[in-house]
Amino acid sequence: MSFPTNADIERAIDEIEPEEDTHSNKSFYIVVSIVVLLFAGFLGYQQFSVPSGALTFDELHQLNLDGKLDEDKGYVYNGFSFVFFDGLWYTDVDRNGVNYRIPLHFGPRDIEDVPVFGSVDDSFNEGVDVYITVNPLSSDQDYIALAASELAQNLAVAIQRRPVGACDRNETSMCVERPIVTCETTDKAMIYLLTETGKPSVQLDNKCIIVRGTGYDLVKAVDRLVLQWYGIM
Repeated sequence: MSFPTNADIERAIDEIEPEEDTHSNKSFYIVVSIVVLLFAGFLGYQQFSVPSGALTFDELHQLNLDGKLDEDKGYVYNGFSFVFFDGLWYTDVDRNGVNYRIPLHFGPRDIEDVPVFGSVDDSFNEGVDVYITVNPLSSDQDYIALAASELAQNLAVAIQRRPVGACDRNETSMCVERPIVTCETTDKAMIYLLTETGKPSVQLDNKCIIVRGTGYDLVKAVDRLVLQWYGIM
């Protein structure tokens, strides 16, 4: 079973018939669709493998550890082997004795300049739910979809937290019956995907994490957060 892709998410969105303006609601459709597709592909995440006849991931990692891959195809970062395959970077992470194969759009060398500042308090780790909050009026929808998908996959599988799609405002029909969550209002862990110009960044603020960026920079910031979570960066 393959991972949810942008095309999968767009098809899921197209099947929904919004009550109001489609454009203004689209960002929220994306996040909701991601969560649905995520759990449909939950088991497939761990079984993902290379196509028949190609090198297996274990073989690629061994070649990488032996120094036999070009640096654009593989490198070792803080003791973790990263290999590039089919447009994504992969590494293996051990969580509580279970090995997880992690796909990311950006390897650690690509995102070393993305700053992470601040801190979360112990309450961020309480409970299971983590709100993934977006502005439902944002115009940067495709990249929000990609960033939220990458984040939700890692939250649900290896980090073992439950992503909950949320809005930061109640200004569209799709937000009427959904959580309206901001850093100022939530009493649960929250990650706010904020499309904002300037250098991508990750701000840790008690129970709230703000991931900033536009276009692929938003995805870079999400991947920086994920690798921080795994203790790789």
